[in-house]
Amino acid sequence: MAPGHWIILTLIVAWAVVMLGGMWQANQKELQRHRERLAMIEKGIPLPPDAATPAPMQALMGSSSAETQAEKDRRMLDFIRFLGILTIGGGVAIFFLLVVLGQWEGAVGVGGMMVILGTALIVTTMRALYVRGDN
Repeated sequence: MAPGHWIILTLIVAWAVVMLGGMWQANQKELQRHRERLAMIEKGIPLPPDAATPAPMQALMGSSSAETQAEKDRRMLDFIRFLGILTIGGGVAIFFLLVVLGQWEGAVGVGGMMVILGTALIVTTMRALYVRGDN
C-alpha cells in the first residue's frame, strides 16, 4: 500500500475512534442521569423539572439563550462566520491530503473552492455586521 493510503486509513480510523468515544461518553452521561433520578425516586425526593435541552444546532449557535432579536441575529452571524472558518480549514486539509496523494489538479480545485467558499461566508458576515453598525 502506498504511504498516502496509510494516511487516509489512519485518518478514517482516528475519526471512528473519536466518534465512538463521544458516543460512549454521551451514553455514560445519560446512564449517570438515570441513576440519579432512580436514587431520588427511591429516597422520595421530588424530581426537578427536566430542563428543556435545546436542539444541537440551537445550542451550537447559542440562539436558545438569546433574549432579543438583535442578539439572535448577531449570534447567527457569528455561527455563519464559524462555518466559514471551518470550511477554510477543511479546504486546506483537503488540499494537503490531495497533494500528498499526488493529485495537484484536484487539490487546487477542491481545496481552493472550499477556501473561497469559506472566505465568502466570512466576508458576508463581516459586511452584514458593518451594515448593521455592530463593528
